[in-house]
Amino acid sequence: MNGRRLHFAVIALNIIAIATIDIVPTIEVGTRISLGFGPEQTSIFSSLLMGGSVAGSLLALLWVRRARWPSAALLSLCGIVLLNALSAAVRSPAQFFALQCALGVCTASLYSLTLTIMSDQPEPEKYFGLLIAGQVGFQGVGLYFGPLLLSHGGLTTVMLALAALSLAGLPLVKALPDHGRSVPEGMTLGDVLRPATLLAFCGCFAFYLSTWSYWTYIEAIGHEAGYGDQQIATSLAIGVAGGFAGASAASSVGRHWSRLWLLGTAAAMLVLSVWLIAGRSSLMSFIISGCLFNFSWNFSVAYQYAIVNAADPTARAVALTPAVHTAGGMVGPVIGILVLRPHDFTGVLWLVGLGVLASQALFTFAELAAHRSAAAR
Repeated sequence: MNGRRLHFAVIALNIIAIATIDIVPTIEVGTRISLGFGPEQTSIFSSLLMGGSVAGSLLALLWVRRARWPSAALLSLCGIVLLNALSAAVRSPAQFFALQCALGVCTASLYSLTLTIMSDQPEPEKYFGLLIAGQVGFQGVGLYFGPLLLSHGGLTTVMLALAALSLAGLPLVKALPDHGRSVPEGMTLGDVLRPATLLAFCGCFAFYLSTWSYWTYIEAIGHEAGYGDQQIATSLAIGVAGGFAGASAASSVGRHWSRLWLLGTAAAMLVLSVWLIAGRSSLMSFIISGCLFNFSWNFSVAYQYAIVNAADPTARAVALTPAVHTAGGMVGPVIGILVLRPHDFTGVLWLVGLGVLASQALFTFAELAAHRSAAAR
């Protein structure tokens, strides 16, 4: 029962940690309605939130195996509650930007903590899958109810709802253990960034560079194919449901098969999703592409966390993985701009496919290097 209580608490805290990023589209609409943001200011908000998230994950590397986990979770939650409440009250863009950047630090700290806790569980792939399934499930609910909150009270209501959600998580910190498994003390950054871990990080970076390139341009690809807004919105919603199925499948499969075979299967599905929308695709191909993409994306991430965790003898690197994913996600769309041609997304689709294949090769090298390192110890 204590194990179930712990797992429930960690999944709920993980959802709280990712809640803001999950409903960023809703918040962006709210900033335009309530604060008068234009496209440039909306981009600044998104970049600052992501930048704060990267900083929070980097800082977690320093404390996640030293601090008392209930205290760290409580501090992060209090920061999230306070910053969301203040964000509901401010009307100055500069103040809102600063609060959201700080919020990114707090949410990433809590997110990294939940990943670290699950990395200590037997068969962590199963629990990483549960975390991702919870995130995708909340995203579907949040994106549905977010516009309803906006219509009743604007951005203020959305930010207060996020504050209330975080406040509800405070009692859950009592379910967390003080510390995790015993790990070597006095580790330096060089100990964490060993060759196997670096290769795994490069795989994570390449994967998110690829997937965020797809996700950034998929709506424009749909418009170019001649589909209307409602058709595209429905297709993307169906695709998100595929993501929940992918994360749930990772949780069910666990370590029953080789991580590399499972990652390879997910990579093949991603490449197939790209092929389906190359050229003049039908609406059914567009929908199937989104389902395959989201299924394989969320399925794969659970095993990426597991490979980073297995490659790292310090048991700290998994806390940094979200920062690496975010960095890849920020770089991918920028490269996409460089290969984009008017009314032609071929360059972007090649970027997606090659990024997926590169990530699979890097994860393979990381797994092999981890086995060699373990044999040498």
